Amino acid sequence: MYCPVCREEPLIVLEHDEVEVDYCPQCHGVWLDSEEADLLFGSHAVCERFMSSGRPDPVAAKRNLRCPECGKVMEKDAAGSGEPVTYDRCVQGHGMWFDEGELAAIMRRGHELADGDKVEAFLQGLFGDNV
Repeated sequence: MYCPVCREEPLIVLEHDEVEVDYCPQCHGVWLDSEEADLLFGSHAVCERFMSSGRPDPVAAKRNLRCPECGKVMEKDAAGSGEPVTYDRCVQGHGMWFDEGELAAIMRRGHELADGDKVEAFLQGLFGDNV
């Protein structure tokens, strides 16, 4: 699978606490499969509620990335309240793409979830402060 931003850079698989993410060592983006996101958030319903709780930034919506699994153009979605984090989501439901810094911003909003501490601890364990 290749990075949707760099396009020719293969993503590397990282695993932590039985959850896998795909990481681009060049642009530092992260691909999270839908099933892995559900595991991370504890359930599909919790994942969907949090990951679709904001309005996407209209400026970010101008860039069209393709899903690294199916190749279709992804749509923009936003997570969190207040100042939501805009990210890319596969229209076929394959997963989500986070540019550098977006996953860290979502980490900071983890307290909005009932299991937010679990999500923050997972991301901290996998990436430290480098996301």
